[in-house]
Amino acid sequence: VEKSFNLALYYHRDQKRLSGEPYIIHPLEVALILVDYYMDPITISAALLHDIVEDTNLQIDKIYKEFGQEVGFIVDSLTKLQKLSPFLNTGIFSSKNKDLTLINLKRLFISTSKDIRVIIIKLADRLHNLRTIKFLPNEKQKRISLETLEFYVPIAEKLGIWKIKSEMEDIAFSVYDPYTYQNIKSYIEKTSEKIQKNHHKIIQVLQEKLSKQNINATIQSRIKTIYSIYNKMTKRGVPLEEIMDIAAIRVIVDKVNECYVVLGIIHNLWIPLPDRIKDYIAKPKPNGYQSLHTVVYCDYPVEFQIRTWDMHYTSEFGVASHWKYKGINHLGEIEKIINNWKKELSNLENIETENIPQEILQERVFVFTPKGDCIDLPLGSVVIDFAYKIHTDIGNKCSLCKVNGRIVPLDYKLQNGDIVEIITSKNASPTLEWLKIAKTSYAKNRIKQFLKRKNKKEYLEKANQTFLSVLKDLKINKNMDMDKIVNLVFEKFYKNAYRDIEDFVLSIGEGSIKYETILSKVKQIFVEEFADKQDIESENKNKKEIKDKNNILGSGVFYRFAKCCNPLYPKPIVGYVTRGKGISIHLADCKNIKNLNKQIINLNWEDIKDKKILKLQILAKDRKGLLQDILSVLSSKTINLLSIDAEVLDGKARIDLSLEVPKNINIIQLRSQITKRISGVIDIKI
Repeated sequence: VEKSFNLALYYHRDQKRLSGEPYIIHPLEVALILVDYYMDPITISAALLHDIVEDTNLQIDKIYKEFGQEVGFIVDSLTKLQKLSPFLNTGIFSSKNKDLTLINLKRLFISTSKDIRVIIIKLADRLHNLRTIKFLPNEKQKRISLETLEFYVPIAEKLGIWKIKSEMEDIAFSVYDPYTYQNIKSYIEKTSEKIQKNHHKIIQVLQEKLSKQNINATIQSRIKTIYSIYNKMTKRGVPLEEIMDIAAIRVIVDKVNECYVVLGIIHNLWIPLPDRIKDYIAKPKPNGYQSLHTVVYCDYPVEFQIRTWDMHYTSEFGVASHWKYKGINHLGEIEKIINNWKKELSNLENIETENIPQEILQERVFVFTPKGDCIDLPLGSVVIDFAYKIHTDIGNKCSLCKVNGRIVPLDYKLQNGDIVEIITSKNASPTLEWLKIAKTSYAKNRIKQFLKRKNKKEYLEKANQTFLSVLKDLKINKNMDMDKIVNLVFEKFYKNAYRDIEDFVLSIGEGSIKYETILSKVKQIFVEEFADKQDIESENKNKKEIKDKNNILGSGVFYRFAKCCNPLYPKPIVGYVTRGKGISIHLADCKNIKNLNKQIINLNWEDIKDKKILKLQILAKDRKGLLQDILSVLSSKTINLLSIDAEVLDGKARIDLSLEVPKNINIIQLRSQITKRISGVIDIKI
């Protein structure tokens, strides 16, 4: 520590603060704040050196060499965090999405501060700067105060460092909104004497009861901070006079079980208010805070906070209490608190990823626009990914890129804290090479869309050749109406996956949909849409009188369900008698049999003795476990799965199922159960 002080004293020797005092006073005061938390010598040394690389010509390599890896890493991290300062201003005052920018800045802050001591030093640094804020110009005072309230205070709160948090918010609020601050302060001064008198009576009664129970307790009356009272006013939308809980009584005992005994005694003495009892001992807050809270009525509402001394130290000093009262070895709890915070920040982020959930799970990299907006992308992202995240037009016209003022290639891998500037040109446009460079699905999809439009003629010709080859391979008459086949494939399989039929056809030409897939779909379409109709037309040439038009299907009679109308229970059905192929079962209103009265027999669903084949297509958002969920629903029915075919495109899964089902299955109920029990279902086609 002495060595750190001497080095800081030497390198800051000619520097002055705006107050006129030597600059060394600032790192010294920061270190003294941390001494109150009994921080270890490494933290104190790093605090003394925290500005030395940023503000002098000393290189970080010398810190590593002279003081070792730990001190070097902390100072290095603090130096990197200095880069956040200009972006906090623009993030709060100029950002288009202030909330998201602040969340991303906090995530960058914690990802850069891999050692908790980095954050604690940074908070102590901000606290001392606030203590001397009066020497700054008024405009800068306002800016720093708002930064503190919206960025640093929430961080101190998340880490449970109440003492630093409360002092920071008190100073910052008094500077940022002095009128409101003074009003609340005056109100507290007017009412505090009355509050203290009332609390004194209550404390006397409670202390007497606790003494009879042999419970050694320290009971304190405290007025809440001005900023916390202001937050209550804004959240509840009420004036100051209606805030009843501006003060609380704190009871500190030795053992955890005594907390609950005290709670019972308080509830016996006064009437507890419903829904105002909170057990933060059994379920601590994410920052580690523990206490029992209750509000009772004794002529007016009174709040009690009951805790042990260990809990009290944690509430006052947060993660830093592990140094002051437990020593440096108790780092497991600190890591748990930090992980809780990381998880909370992750849940708040808003990332547009084209329904690709795996990208949300990746580690993130945080970079800045020249205006200070913080943009987060998956780790490993390149300049092109950044350009498309800003706007599709920016990506499509990206010509050059500057990172930290230096021109870099488009495949430059972005690093945390990079300042990225995209230079556009009306002559620039995406190429196939960009598809190889881009890392995010969002950027790749936008590049593909552009290339489709740019190479439209070429892709349309390739798609046409694909369909001609498919018809040839399937030995289908090439004079068949090509447009009808393309439309049928689109309507049946791809309608919900593409904007329109042109987008679908261009995707075939571009290669997103493979030849083998189209071959399979056309084959299925031809069998389902044309086969039955061709049978009927063939039989129409050789009409045969059917005497019994009310014939019932008996044993040994071969029959099948027509694929042109796909009969489903309970819709009315009829039978069409074919030559050598038994009876084809159609819907009663099927257009393909409306002129074939002599070949038609009346049927009821009861006439059909066994099962039928049902083709089912489910379109849903792709996710882990989707197929398992679908099969689980189907397994609960008297359904036999014959075949399954699945395809994923642009984050959507299309699953084709061939099922053997009872002839009287309620298809409406089946569709309803699939929709209700499986999340992410977009459409179901029968």
